[in-house]
Amino acid sequence: MTIRSENCSATCIVDAANPGDHVFEVTANYVNISGFTIADATEYSKVGVYIDSVGHCNISDNIVSHNNLGIYLDNSSSNTITNNIANMNEDINIILSLSTLNTLINNTASYSGSGIYIPDSSYNMLLNNTVSENLYGIYMIHSCNNNLTGNIANANTGELGGIHLWNSNENKLTMNNVSNNSQYGIYLEDSSNNLIYNNYFNNTNNSFDDGTNIWNTTTTTGPYIVGGPFIGGNYWSDYIGIDNNSDGCGDTAYNVPGGTNKDHLPLVPMCGDLDGDCIVNIMDMRLLMMHVNDPDGYPVDSWAGNVDGSGGIGIVDVQLLLTHVFDPVGHALMCG
Repeated sequence: MTIRSENCSATCIVDAANPGDHVFEVTANYVNISGFTIADATEYSKVGVYIDSVGHCNISDNIVSHNNLGIYLDNSSSNTITNNIANMNEDINIILSLSTLNTLINNTASYSGSGIYIPDSSYNMLLNNTVSENLYGIYMIHSCNNNLTGNIANANTGELGGIHLWNSNENKLTMNNVSNNSQYGIYLEDSSNNLIYNNYFNNTNNSFDDGTNIWNTTTTTGPYIVGGPFIGGNYWSDYIGIDNNSDGCGDTAYNVPGGTNKDHLPLVPMCGDLDGDCIVNIMDMRLLMMHVNDPDGYPVDSWAGNVDGSGGIGIVDVQLLLTHVFDPVGHALMCG
């Protein structure tokens, strides 16, 4: 069954008839709900879209707001939640409980107690969701074998911040951008055997881990999250090591606070890659030359343009980058 608005979510509003009722309660398989604003299930534990013990449902392109809980998958499997805006729900925007094999893609979850809460759920995929300005961003508890890829968790204000795993094992986190969370970027508590690599961390405190987890993968060819030829560990805004051979990985390990875990291949931005295409070539040299002539008209990142490591950007950097392009081995870059 498909329930779809004729217009769009901004103009087709479905309110709870009673604040003590769910707005949509789905108890059958293969139900599609699309294109609504779903609101006003405000009493405790009441939900905008409640998926109860069913599978193969598709919830897409909705605005789910001003409920106690936004979208709730309870004991449900093989559902797809995509392109929804779940915001300003009182307790939680999106929750997966006792649920497996679900896919959350391109959802926005903001302005709530928790953005996405995952208790006792496994084998779910979270792809390209934005979780921002909640108390807690993505909070996973007693959950294993989930995959978090390409999500943004930023500006969450709670004590444990952007991504929090508690007693959760064997999850994979990659290509996530975790920034500007007021306390921790990622916090792992009593959790082990999680694989965490190619993520971007820039927070007040980037990480905490009191378990045994893996913070880098084997060096693999492919662009990493801050540009460069190899995938290894993660980018850490507070990493103070250097990359003498310009392979995009720091020469010393990053110590993850909380225990003895290390990121053995911390990522550093690729020296000389001004246009961010993961290749240092003549186009980067031209951009650097234009920046030297007109800094305001052609801005560049200082870590990429200061190729001689002097602390400033000038004609010497242009000359060095040019010689490096034609002889990378003989003229190494020393970005500072």
